[in-house]
Amino acid sequence: MAAFVIDMDKLKQINDVYGHTEGDFAIKTLGRIISDCCTENEIAGRTGGDEFYVFAFGYSEEKAKQFEKRFYDALDAFNRSLNKPYDLYASIGIYMADISFHASPEDYLKQADERMYTMKREHKKRSAEKNNSDPAAIIRPLRVRSPCGA
Repeated sequence: MAAFVIDMDKLKQINDVYGHTEGDFAIKTLGRIISDCCTENEIAGRTGGDEFYVFAFGYSEEKAKQFEKRFYDALDAFNRSLNKPYDLYASIGIYMADISFHASPEDYLKQADERMYTMKREHKKRSAEKNNSDPAAIIRPLRVRSPCGA
């Protein structure tokens, strides 16, 4: 089984610069992208704010990597077609576990959440490095892909 925690990056910036209507559009769009990436063995939902969970059953690490790639490819494709002055970004945390392990869904989500925050810190670090060298990066932030489970 795999538990994914997906959190939108730079939502505050979208809200502050373009307004909450744009922020709502961005959240709904990310939700649609996540939903479109799900197959018959995945359950996705928004948990509040800009955070989403996906539970996937019968998953190997390879299949988790495929989901992550499918998600980032869909996000990139949407950004290329987006007629907005900003791009959508997200951090994803993935926790793989043997379903026979006696743990609650909350235990799986806690592990995935910790991995998502690790990715979010890495995205912020890379974005800050880019912003220091290119002031235009504030409007069009650096796109970063995260490795599965890192």
